[in-house]
Amino acid sequence: MKFLTKKYHLIDLQARIELQKRLGNLKLSFEQHLSDLFEELTSIEHAFSWTKAKISEIDLIRVMYAVAAKEYIPILTVAEWIRG
Repeated sequence: MKFLTKKYHLIDLQARIELQKRLGNLKLSFEQHLSDLFEELTSIEHAFSWTKAKISEIDLIRVMYAVAAKEYIPILTVAEWIRG
C-alpha cells in the first residue's frame, strides 16, 4: 500500500506543478473577450479533474486579475463585488 501511495503522490505532485505552469502561461489581450479566459480556465480545470490538483477560488481570482488587460480590471472588480 505504501508503494502505491508513493507512486500516485508523485503523479499528483507533478500535476500540481503542471497546473500552476498552465495557469502562469495564460494571456488575454484587450481584443479578446473575457469569455475566452473563462473557457481556457474551464479547459484547464477539466484537464486536471482526474488528479488531486484543483484550482481554488483564490487561484482563479488571482489568475483573472493577473491575466486580464488593465481595461478589464474594473469589470472584474464589479463582478467580484456583486458576488460578495
